[in-house]
Amino acid sequence: MIEYKTSDGWIDYYYYDWVTSDGKTILKWHSEPHNEDERYQTTTEPYHIHLPASETLHNMYRLANFEHQTLRSIIEFILLFDKALPSFQNYTAKKP
Repeated sequence: MIEYKTSDGWIDYYYYDWVTSDGKTILKWHSEPHNEDERYQTTTEPYHIHLPASETLHNMYRLANFEHQTLRSIIEFILLFDKALPSFQNYTAKKP
C-alpha cells in the first residue's frame, strides 16, 4: 500500500496492491492519472484495476474501476471475496 498525499493531508493518488504471502499479485487498485498517453486510460480515469501480470499481455491493459476507489471499499471486497470463494469452489467441484 502506497499513498501520495497533498500538503494538507488528503490522498492525491494511491497504489493498493493485493498480493499473496509469496508476493504473487492477485489484483491492484491504482488511482494515478495517465495523462501522458490516453491509451493507458480507462473510462474511470484515474481509477483502474490491474489484473495479475500472468493474465495480461502488457501494462496497457487495465480494468475500469467504478466502485472500489477507497481503501475501505477495497478491503470490504477482499473480505467478501475471501468468504465467498471457498463456497463457490465447493459448488463448482460438485458439478459433473
